Amino acid sequence: MTPQLDPRLETYVRKVRSTIAEDPACHRWPEEIIGRPTVDRIQELARELVAEPLDLAPEQRALPEEGYGRHLLYADDEYGFVVLAMCWPAGIQGSTHDHGTWGVVAVAEGNVVIENYERRDDGSDPSVCELRAHDVLAGHPGDVGYVLPPEIDFHKVGNACDENPAITIHTYGYDIRECNYLCPETGVLKQVKLGND
Repeated sequence: MTPQLDPRLETYVRKVRSTIAEDPACHRWPEEIIGRPTVDRIQELARELVAEPLDLAPEQRALPEEGYGRHLLYADDEYGFVVLAMCWPAGIQGSTHDHGTWGVVAVAEGNVVIENYERRDDGSDPSVCELRAHDVLAGHPGDVGYVLPPEIDFHKVGNACDENPAITIHTYGYDIRECNYLCPETGVLKQVKLGND
């Protein structure tokens, strides 16, 4: 049985749907990514969502034995976006990766670091990627970050604390099932399959 959504999450989803519906690009989804004003508005909505602790079911906040947890909270049939809870054990760092779609990350619990990168190469060699740092967010509960390809897509998220877990709420343009991970030593991209816990 799928756990009930926190009423504030239900309100958030309704407002995200309305915001996306007003963006002209949504009518050409998935061929076109929504615009920056829409992503900015979704960031505002996400900030409101995590302004107070969320009532997540135990399975929605479960920590994995290794890595981090990806728990699907909502998938929109009409506009394609998804909302997930990412659960970060103490000290766990994600790898640098891309999504190929817009995303908004809201810190619900704990402290995380979100690092965004700009791509310096032209992308002509699909296995290699040269990045430069764009910005870093030392995120605390209530803080929000974003990605918006093609300019800002590669990023890294991790739990900044060695003692306490963290939870982030991610809203993506679609249900990402694979992405490109960047090997920091070689600069080589590797396509990785993703699943939800």
